[in-house]
Amino acid sequence: MIKKKVYITFLIAGLCALLLSFITKEEEKKDISFSLLNTQKEYTAGSPVSIVFKSPTDIPASLLLQSYRGSILVKGVYANKTISFNIPEFYAQKAGYISWVLIAGTKSVHKGSFTIIPGAGTRLENYLGPRSMPTGNGHYTMMVSIPTDRYDNPKPDNTPTVIKTQFLETVSEQNIPTKNFISWKRINSPEKAGKILTSVSCQGVETKETETDVYAGIPTNFKIDYTRNHNFADGNQATILSTSVIKDEFGNIAGDGTMVTFLATTAKGVILKTYGNTVRGVATAHILSPEHGDTYHVTAYINGMAESNTVTIKYEQIKTRIDYFISDDKRTITVGPVKSFMNQIAPDGTTVTLLVYKNNEPIKEIREYTKLGMAEFKLPEYYKKKYYSFTINVFGNTTGLKTLYNNAGK
Repeated sequence: MIKKKVYITFLIAGLCALLLSFITKEEEKKDISFSLLNTQKEYTAGSPVSIVFKSPTDIPASLLLQSYRGSILVKGVYANKTISFNIPEFYAQKAGYISWVLIAGTKSVHKGSFTIIPGAGTRLENYLGPRSMPTGNGHYTMMVSIPTDRYDNPKPDNTPTVIKTQFLETVSEQNIPTKNFISWKRINSPEKAGKILTSVSCQGVETKETETDVYAGIPTNFKIDYTRNHNFADGNQATILSTSVIKDEFGNIAGDGTMVTFLATTAKGVILKTYGNTVRGVATAHILSPEHGDTYHVTAYINGMAESNTVTIKYEQIKTRIDYFISDDKRTITVGPVKSFMNQIAPDGTTVTLLVYKNNEPIKEIREYTKLGMAEFKLPEYYKKKYYSFTINVFGNTTGLKTLYNNAGK
């Protein structure tokens, strides 16, 4: 009984294989009937694209499309013994090479290709950079233009494109056909600072203007000088340092905000710094006069680019008498009134220095600042019942050593 069932099973499988073979052969015969009716090889982007085959059969068929955008499968529409494949708009709007394969049933029966070229209408994409550059010395900016159709397909090579530039009184234009889908031009930096305006036109379409700022190049060496109300070292008046008009090698004035560093070296080798930023090419800075006679040597720098001459500024010491009073408990020393070079009361904030000595050796320096010409020193408890003395210094003038306490004092 089992052998009989096995025999019947093999018999059915054989009949199915025979029937499938017959169907496949029939399909192969039908495949031969497909023939391409339209042989157009080039289409304009955005126009309808349809691939049509003569097909008296109704075997299900699809068209496989392949391009740089990827692959898609389009189903056919049968009518009057033909089958048509309408390419989707989004696929037909992009220029490029497209290959296709007709698939009928389970077989590829036809292959072909066509090209979509850019369509009508013109749009311009412009790229300009850098948008600022220094004058001369091989610097340049570059204008790049990409003409496209309304579907953003680049126009073919040799599309005429005109690049226009304007600087000061000069307007120029140059016809630069596209190559590899773009046209470009280097715009060299002039020797004068200013603005370069650029625009592009192509096939009747104009772009808006774009700007490139041309600013002064690296500053060259410059000069400095100073002004002041008087030459006395009163620690109050400011000396104004200023530069000449700072320019580049072509005579262009340095841009506003260029930082200038002024270095002043004192007679003792101490370095003082002050800074100024240029306005219309000139930088100014202030330096306070010392409170004692001194000589400053001042040089200015633009970091890593330019430097100035060195100017010498002498400050005259003020000769003044130092008046002071010691309280009865010998713990308070009042100095003043402190007077300046015209015998006027010294400005508030003038430094008064008290130097305390023990056994003729300095042990403590105390500083106070005048208010209405007076300065007061409060001495701690430990200065009592021992031998101490002091000096007072104002405007570089120093009193003689004065005794404050001694072993006999209580």
